[in-house]
Amino acid sequence: MSLPQNLVRNGVSARSVTISMILIFAMCWWIAYSEIRTATTEITCTALPIGAIFSLALVCGLNALVKRRFPEKALIGAELAVIYVLVAVGSSVAGIGMVGFLFPAIANPLWYTNDRWSRFSDSVPAMWAPRSEAAVRNYYLGQSSLYQWEHIQAWIPPVLVWCGLLMLLVLGALCFTVLIRKQWIESERLNFPITYLPLALTVQPERLQGGLRNRALWIGIAIPVVLQSINNLNWLFPTMPLIPLKPTVNGPLDLGPAITTPPWNAVGYFPLAFHPNTIGLSFLLSTEVSFSSWFFHLVRKALEVYCTAAGYRAGGSSSASARMPYSQEQGVGAWICLALLALWAARKPLSSAFANAFRRSSSQAKSEGMPERLAVFGVLAAFGGAVAFAWWGGLPLISSALLFVVFGAYMLALTRIRAEVGTAWHFAPGITAPELVTRALGPMNFNLNSLAVLAYHSWYNVDYRSMTIPHLIEGYKIAHSGRIEPKRLTLALVAAIAFGLFCAAWAVLHLYYVYGASTAHVNPWRIRMGSGPFQTATAHLAESNVGPDIPGLFATAAGGLATIGMATSRNLLAKWPFHPAGYAVANTFITDLLWFPFFLGWLAKWLILRLGGMEAYRKALPFFLGLILGDYVIASLWTLVGLALGIDMYRCFPN
Repeated sequence: MSLPQNLVRNGVSARSVTISMILIFAMCWWIAYSEIRTATTEITCTALPIGAIFSLALVCGLNALVKRRFPEKALIGAELAVIYVLVAVGSSVAGIGMVGFLFPAIANPLWYTNDRWSRFSDSVPAMWAPRSEAAVRNYYLGQSSLYQWEHIQAWIPPVLVWCGLLMLLVLGALCFTVLIRKQWIESERLNFPITYLPLALTVQPERLQGGLRNRALWIGIAIPVVLQSINNLNWLFPTMPLIPLKPTVNGPLDLGPAITTPPWNAVGYFPLAFHPNTIGLSFLLSTEVSFSSWFFHLVRKALEVYCTAAGYRAGGSSSASARMPYSQEQGVGAWICLALLALWAARKPLSSAFANAFRRSSSQAKSEGMPERLAVFGVLAAFGGAVAFAWWGGLPLISSALLFVVFGAYMLALTRIRAEVGTAWHFAPGITAPELVTRALGPMNFNLNSLAVLAYHSWYNVDYRSMTIPHLIEGYKIAHSGRIEPKRLTLALVAAIAFGLFCAAWAVLHLYYVYGASTAHVNPWRIRMGSGPFQTATAHLAESNVGPDIPGLFATAAGGLATIGMATSRNLLAKWPFHPAGYAVANTFITDLLWFPFFLGWLAKWLILRLGGMEAYRKALPFFLGLILGDYVIASLWTLVGLALGIDMYRCFPN
């Protein structure tokens, strides 16, 4: 029995969307419970989301059983691809850096009054935080219930306000994604390594070369399954052996403590790691990208040693000198210039789209996710609405605009990095968008109200590991490969985002009212992360005579110029070995954890291509995809064991 042609093409069927929504609800609960109650693996912390891949593998397994008995009722590859895309997008909003950080960030100033943070909450609109003392007290102490009218009434305004802002930002990014989709996917043909495994499991099974009958795939799966299971059993039964895989400070894989002689000890935290999934992901990259990712990390460490040896950090050095080599600022400059380079590369389609949007009649390709005019006005409305939101809170208009210009640049750079580097994890640059605004204009130019607004906008800027925005263009890439109609996918994406926000907000609030946000029954890290912005704002209040960070701005410009220089050299020199995206990633914290797996993946691919060519690469590909799949599935299963038993488990990722 053949399926209707429109279903084969679209994949966005009633059953694929229904299954996705059920999985989004389950995933949001799983994410909230495991990350709040137990210290298990964070299933949204990876660029290729662990939970979404696990749910896809589960659906694929069940679908295989249905296909054997009732082939006409089985899901087709395009439907499976849609399920992955919607679950990845809809569940990402529940993770760390997203709704997982929202509630502590807006409630902490009302609870930790000894730190005088209440002055910040008093400076922003009443709707930005819960104002009921009883609702806040029960939220932090627990043994209560969300389902009391006083609690619900207190949380409705801030939930609507902040989830509305997040929805606005993501929808604006969705509109911009529609505008650059063709440039990145069809014209530049970016690699999108994050999509390799989902595509192999859904619409491009040929990448697995025989699928479940491929021996290399099963060997790749078996390696992390065995290693991670041994370490989980060691967690439960300490007499079992432990096999070091992940980097920990002063742990068995940290080389830093063994380097004690000055100036070499300036290398600091210098761990190895053997994450199978990262080795697998780095194998999917071009050798130029994977080489740059670990090479520039070593360059950064070498600069730390050099600056110490040269006396820049000696006692009595100026504050500007002691900050050498300004790695965080270099990273900021690299990220901002990556965004500018992406805009420059897409200048023709973007300028054409904006010009057409203001004409009375303009044509729109049927293959796009929404009308061109709607996409353009969506971007403008999202930016204008976000700026107006911060201005409403009391931040001056210029500072509000600068805040979202920087945030937008960071998001564009992050999306571009994932499209080319596909790093297993990604952190924001070391200086967040609100902090960069403060440093660029100088703390002396911000009053209590302005610093309060910037602090309240820090919760979605401090950690980008679960950021929803990069999943959008990866979804369109999967749709392009699976011949899925973009317009129907766009509508489904909007529904997934809205439903995910609702589920995430409910799950987090419910759990905190039951267990208490400041009790020993929850993981305290999210509460601490919600306090950081107000500690920073308190410090800036004492800097009434501190102007713009001129040395930092020069270092940011230097990082930007280095990025532009590398991009120019790539265009002029055929064998130029350095990629600017690798430089940008290397100047963030994440390469401390991942540089060695990137080196191993690069080395494996370089040797295979050198010795056996593309034929050998294609034969080896299932093994490395198996490393990713096996690592994710076994980590998810052990996380579910911890959830079922209500206990902490060994954290397979990140460290």
